[in-house]
Amino acid sequence: MVVDEQQRLTEQLKQQTAKFQELSVTASQAQEELSSANARLQEEEQKVFRLEAELHDHSGRFHQEQETMTAKLTSEDAQNRQLRHKLSTLSRQLDDLEETNKTLRRAEEELQELRDKISRGECGNSSLMSELEELRKRVLEMEGKDEELIRMEDHCRDLNKKLEKEATQSRSLKAEVDKLNHRIMDLEKLEDAFSKSKLECNSLKSNLEKERTVSQVLTSELEVLKVRVKELEDAESQLGKTELTLKEDLTKLKTLTVMLVDERKAMAEKLKLMETKVHNSTGKLQAEQDKVTSVTEKLIDESKKALRSKAELQDKMCGATKERDDLKAKLSAEEEKSNDLESTINMMKKRLQSLENIEREYVRSRAKEDHTKPPTANRFQQEENKVKDLTQEVERLRHKVKDMKVVEGDLLKTEEFESLEKRFNSEQEKGKTLMEELEISRSELSKYQLAEKKECNQEHVLYKRLKDEEAKSSHLTREVAALKEKIHEYMGTEDSICRMKTDHSTLQRKLTQQEVRNKELAREMETLNRELERYRRFSKSLRPGMNGRRFSDLHVATKEVQTEPQDLMSPNCTMTMAPLERAVVNGKLYDESEAEENANYSNELQLTKCSPSLLNNVNNLNNLRRARVPFVKNKDASLQVNSKGQPRQNGNHVQPGDVVLTHSPGQPLHIKVTPDHGHNTATLEITSPTTENTQSFTSTAVIPTSGGPPKQRITIIQNASISPER
Repeated sequence: MVVDEQQRLTEQLKQQTAKFQELSVTASQAQEELSSANARLQEEEQKVFRLEAELHDHSGRFHQEQETMTAKLTSEDAQNRQLRHKLSTLSRQLDDLEETNKTLRRAEEELQELRDKISRGECGNSSLMSELEELRKRVLEMEGKDEELIRMEDHCRDLNKKLEKEATQSRSLKAEVDKLNHRIMDLEKLEDAFSKSKLECNSLKSNLEKERTVSQVLTSELEVLKVRVKELEDAESQLGKTELTLKEDLTKLKTLTVMLVDERKAMAEKLKLMETKVHNSTGKLQAEQDKVTSVTEKLIDESKKALRSKAELQDKMCGATKERDDLKAKLSAEEEKSNDLESTINMMKKRLQSLENIEREYVRSRAKEDHTKPPTANRFQQEENKVKDLTQEVERLRHKVKDMKVVEGDLLKTEEFESLEKRFNSEQEKGKTLMEELEISRSELSKYQLAEKKECNQEHVLYKRLKDEEAKSSHLTREVAALKEKIHEYMGTEDSICRMKTDHSTLQRKLTQQEVRNKELAREMETLNRELERYRRFSKSLRPGMNGRRFSDLHVATKEVQTEPQDLMSPNCTMTMAPLERAVVNGKLYDESEAEENANYSNELQLTKCSPSLLNNVNNLNNLRRARVPFVKNKDASLQVNSKGQPRQNGNHVQPGDVVLTHSPGQPLHIKVTPDHGHNTATLEITSPTTENTQSFTSTAVIPTSGGPPKQRITIIQNASISPER
């Protein structure tokens, strides 16, 4: 029994000494790991503080940039409002200029009529010459208004420059927004790195706490072992006395050696099993390596195919670009041709219209001259030949337009070039994905090679790792709880990031809206510039010359006018009945339908034919329309008409035998001119639509035909009872 106890005690001593040595080694390792972990913790804490400071700096900068962007947007809104106000003022000025252009047209028409009269010798009075001088002065004043048009054009150019500046500012704002997007991406990356570093710090802290608890347990076990060692030393002193019993222990040791041999055999069998597992793992690794090599070969083949397709696509792109340049050159040439053809077509249309008018006049003249002169067939044949030539030219132009349409159809084939570009981009994307898969497979290969080296050289390390993983699995629950708390903390930062993203999206929307507004303003400015150029050209074409050059021919139409009361006119105004003279009210030709619509202006406007000329009355009407202030000179003026048809005036005295039509002030007059081209006459009706005194009379004027200017005949027919004043 004593021997058994002694053997048991010796075995316990050996085991405890081995455990003591192992515990001392583990304690030293734990202390080293603690020191390294503390150093890592300090480094990670420093990184965390640095990342937090960077986050604060980036967030402050982003807020400042956002504020600057909002300020820029507000300033651009204010500038856009100012530009809109300027556009409204420009539109008003354009309306005013349109009115001035209309007055210029009327003045030109009247000047043309007066020049025709002077050339015919109908009106050779000194009063007409004075009127011509006054009209020339008026034309010079209108030319001064053309300078206002030029100023308006300069103003529009300045506005265009401002719009270009705003476009550049919007581009700069876009660039700043892109920079902000890149900075936001960098901030997100920093936040991800920050979260990863915090997770690593938390894991290191948990590992440190675990190692501290383990070290405390080991120190307690060391103290217990020291006490036991002292007890064992006492027992050894007692056992030293019993050396005789050790001989019996030798026999038992032999049995123990047998047991150890058996255990060694079992360990050898376990090692064989581990070797078989290692061989199996190496076989799997080789199979995976073969797979990876096959994948790499496939990737290399695909990359070669992609390069070939890329080269082919580049060749196709070069050919397509050359074709596109050729087509563009053809397009430009064809566009020039089409413009020339359009101009020729317009000229031919104008010629056709002029020829048609000439034919109509010729037919009329021929119908009149059929009774006296024989028809001339040669002229008709010439005109017919001209018409045939013109029709042939029109057909040729139509064929050219069809050819242009065929060229446009050929241009549509360039869409194949866009499909080739899309294929090239898809091939590039496939090549990129294959390269990424290659890199992933290479990284996996390197990992498998490292795993093979570690399994071949360090099998016992795997056993230790298994133990460490079991210890880590026990502490994972605690780490999960800590991670949940940290996740709740980072949710706040994610919310702030979402807010920043929403603010960024709103800023982008505002920028897009601002761009749309700028485009609309640019379109409006272009339309205004076009209108200004059109009005400028029109005003230049209507601008009269002092050297007697011709005005633009305008159509003459007869109109009906409701006049103003007589007290608004100048005194001593007589009815000079000129043939085919037109009435002008508010800068427009006045129709019968417009007379009913413009009845509200009947008490503000006047139109009578006074003794100096019709043109002064037109000027007075335009001035009355603008200033709304009548020129009142004599309220008791009367309307005088010659009984024979030719009105005369000798100062302010009415000759005996004249028929005077009295007209009460405040009552309107209706003046109507109706031409009769068949009889070469025109009838003029003047009526006073009142219930008390219904007076009216008509006049007929002979229109001179082509040839020498005959004398003008005017016959007045009295429709109501008119009492002569003697």
